[in-house]
Amino acid sequence: MKAQRLHRTHSIHRRNRFLITSAVIALLIISSLFMIKAKASHRTPDKQVTSVLIEEGDSLWSIAERYCNKDTESVKDVINEIREINGLTSDKINKGMYLIVPYER
Repeated sequence: MKAQRLHRTHSIHRRNRFLITSAVIALLIISSLFMIKAKASHRTPDKQVTSVLIEEGDSLWSIAERYCNKDTESVKDVINEIREINGLTSDKINKGMYLIVPYER
């Protein structure tokens, strides 16, 4: 009798652990999907990209200023987008580099 009660209690704990673990995994998946959607919706659907050859005297600021639609975005936002797209960890760019630069149609 005591063994049956222990087995039943153990089964209940195992089932509860499974349900809690499943709920946590489901929440992680759902929150990840919301973060991906939020990041994707941050970009304007009318954005295009172009490849830009860096020339002497170019800076991220000058390039962003050239391709920025000042009615809908700031130069700083474009710089951040250029850095993200190109995997840049600083604002340093060199002559001869190519950068992918977003712009609005």
